[in-house]
Amino acid sequence: MRSLKSLLFILPLILGCATTEDISYLEYRLINLEQRVREVEKQQRSLSQGLEGLGDQLKGSSSAMQSDLETLKERMRALEEDQKAKGELLQELLVKLGKLERDLKELKEAKPKTPRPSQELPKTPEDLYHLAFVALKQEDYPRASKLFSEFLKRFPKHELADNAQFWLGECFFKQKDYERAILEYEKVLSHYPKGNKVPAAILKEGLAFLALGDKVTGRYLLQKLIKKFPSSPEAELARQRLKVLSEGR
Repeated sequence: MRSLKSLLFILPLILGCATTEDISYLEYRLINLEQRVREVEKQQRSLSQGLEGLGDQLKGSSSAMQSDLETLKERMRALEEDQKAKGELLQELLVKLGKLERDLKELKEAKPKTPRPSQELPKTPEDLYHLAFVALKQEDYPRASKLFSEFLKRFPKHELADNAQFWLGECFFKQKDYERAILEYEKVLSHYPKGNKVPAAILKEGLAFLALGDKVTGRYLLQKLIKKFPSSPEAELARQRLKVLSEGR
């Protein structure tokens, strides 16, 4: 703008011989040009401001779009992980379902097992005694004790009853249930005092007390056996055991 005004002052000097009309016309043209320049500058400034605003807007929109993109990526990853977990769970459930189906099929195809009838015990005392004695020799002490107990329950006055009572004590002695063995041996002495198993019952009762650590009672019973049945094989065993005890072995 300043250059146009300067041009108005120097034009007469340049033109020299120009007429007044010519100068007026030129001034008009210059003023008109100056207005157009101002309009252009104004439009330029407006356009520049608009471009700056648009740049800021685009910049903000770009940041928002980037944030939205990251959010979408996170959601996609979460969905993929969720789908993977559901797939693994579905596979596990299918495996379990297959196993259940196989088990159910086996149960349907399996034949019901016929329960084994309980073994009927012999009716005669001799057969029952023999069955119990065989179990004792086979070291099936729980079964032997049940059979001897059944024999004594059925036939308490039988001639083999004292033997059955003694062998019942042996079943518990062999299982190291010395307290129960002592009780059963004592029944031989109290229920069958004239039976042939009395010496053996005294000997084993004494040994049971010794096994429990009661040396006083054990010694007493062994000495009682020697005194009451001095010539019996059991008395000889009692002497040997007392000798061991006296030597501290």
